[in-house]
Amino acid sequence: MDGAEETPAMVTTVRAVVGSMAALTLIVCTTRLYLRAFVRKSFGVDDYLVINALIWVLFFCALSIALTFYGIGYHQVDVPPEKLLMMAYLVWVSLSTYLFVAASVKISLVAFIMRIFPGNFIRYYGYGIIVFLAALTISGELLMILQCSPIRAAYDITITDKKCFTQNTLFNIEMYQGVVMFIVDIAIFTMPIPSIWRLQMRLQNRLVLIGLFSLGLVACAASLARLPTLVSYQSENKDFASLD
Repeated sequence: MDGAEETPAMVTTVRAVVGSMAALTLIVCTTRLYLRAFVRKSFGVDDYLVINALIWVLFFCALSIALTFYGIGYHQVDVPPEKLLMMAYLVWVSLSTYLFVAASVKISLVAFIMRIFPGNFIRYYGYGIIVFLAALTISGELLMILQCSPIRAAYDITITDKKCFTQNTLFNIEMYQGVVMFIVDIAIFTMPIPSIWRLQMRLQNRLVLIGLFSLGLVACAASLARLPTLVSYQSENKDFASLD
């Protein structure tokens, strides 16, 4: 996997898609933060949470692109051993931070909705989601971080005396987390609908507002699309089986 070797189309696609989404996320978030700080002059808790989410998302995007330089998208026989070691470490880091990234984005959305609709129902609903996400994230990431004993064996493939979760166990954990995150997305999407429906405005205007918030279903679709990807990877990917 040297510089003269042709880069697989999948690798190029991953770099382009992830890079484009990172740039778009950066533009949208910085524009929103600029407007809140310097135009509206009203910077709140949800804005600080957006900054936190933005940092995590950009970190995860950089991690995803870095993986393509250390073996992801290539056949194992084409990857030098030293790059396999780094790839295993980066994969472990990605598994150990995925829930933090997802939860930080969802919590920032919940905080935004709580600011827009400051009612008791929304407040209790929102705090319930935040507490649930915090518990899910901490427990889920501890499983990924401590998937092997010793911990280093999760990414150091030179360690042979180890006890680790099987690939099936890891797959089941990831599927469980994916399903739960999808359910949380639906809960966040439905969160403002009762408050919108009670607004004193024409039915048409209320439906338009609900339609705008329905754009959040894109995030739900992304969570749902991840599930068949995990199934496909589990059933078809045997290329790096020797790393287990």
